[in-house]
Amino acid sequence: MIAATQSLMARGEPLTTVGVTAAAGLAQPTFYAYFTSIAQIRIAAVENAVARLAALGADWRAQLEWAPTDLEAQVDIMTTWLDVPQLAPAN
Repeated sequence: MIAATQSLMARGEPLTTVGVTAAAGLAQPTFYAYFTSIAQIRIAAVENAVARLAALGADWRAQLEWAPTDLEAQVDIMTTWLDVPQLAPAN
């Protein structure tokens, strides 16, 4: 469900329990077995993306003799390299 949520967020689609479970190929009641709200899965999806970027960043920086020290520059480079849309704040 987290990957489905991230996909919906990346496309700018509204997050609903129906949309998330449909995108994940699950029945809607399954959502509530793991999450209590859309806000909770949104936070989990962002935390997952940040953790993945941090892990990739650690690997990426370890392979380079240099790396930007500016966090924004690091995120820009990694998201471009991964071809992953940047997370935008929710409206």
